[in-house]
Amino acid sequence: MIQLIQTIETKIQATESKFTAAGLPPIALIDTYRGQPAFTSPSYSTPALFIETNTIWQKDGQAKNATLTINFHVVTDADLGYSESPTLEEKFSNEKYAAILKNILDDLEGDHSGKLKRKEEKSASTALINYHIISYECLYFEPVLSSWDINYATKDDERALAFETLPKTLSTIANQSYAGHLGHLQPPREIQDTGEA
Repeated sequence: MIQLIQTIETKIQATESKFTAAGLPPIALIDTYRGQPAFTSPSYSTPALFIETNTIWQKDGQAKNATLTINFHVVTDADLGYSESPTLEEKFSNEKYAAILKNILDDLEGDHSGKLKRKEEKSASTALINYHIISYECLYFEPVLSSWDINYATKDDERALAFETLPKTLSTIANQSYAGHLGHLQPPREIQDTGEA
């Protein structure tokens, strides 16, 4: 899921020109939603995009898939009192941002998710600000390590351990061989791992 959010963030940042072409400043802040629009003293930069997720899991055999809902909270005016008589453009700045974001987000997909499908859109407000919410839905497929991946990783650990202990193993074998068959000779000195190739 993190990968999908990162894909969304990268896509928005890579298409800043869509905002500037419309005479709007690009999104200044992308963050997880923690109720920021209701903060009594907003301390974040605007325009801002806060991402809220809701996941409903279901098991399909060994795999765990989910229906993922993503709510994008679009905040552009930090305070309703910025003007006693806001212009029509100021009143609908959220909608302008929402229109561009919809163009960016529609059908976007990640490595482990289906395409984002727009589900709902609405205006919202708190005591301080007006903002916009766009909701999307998609299928999410949780990555699962196969038994082959797990076994291969285990074999890698075993091989690393074997190479690490190889000098000591060779020294033990050599000493036992000389002691058993050539007892009248001195066993070779222990092989040291100098670390040189």
